[in-house]
Amino acid sequence: MDKCSSHSQNFDSSQNTINGGTASDIGLENAKSAAVKHAGLSTSEVTFKKAGTNMEDVQNVYETEFYVGGREYEDVILAADGTILEYEVD
Repeated sequence: MDKCSSHSQNFDSSQNTINGGTASDIGLENAKSAAVKHAGLSTSEVTFKKAGTNMEDVQNVYETEFYVGGREYEDVILAADGTILEYEVD
């Protein structure tokens, strides 16, 4: 199992409105894209088990969980800018 926290991979906020985001929230589709990109994959390669919002340490975050090739990927992504706060690969 690989684990990491506070990984700085910011999302390009200029695309926020394309996938349902706002100035202060990147949107669920952008969060999913950020998680998949962080794993070095494309969305066509993965199957999402869950993806949604949550409140963590007084910050809105997106939590994603997806599978590819028998491996499970979990990410916590800051809703404000797409920073990968935590990730885990099993």
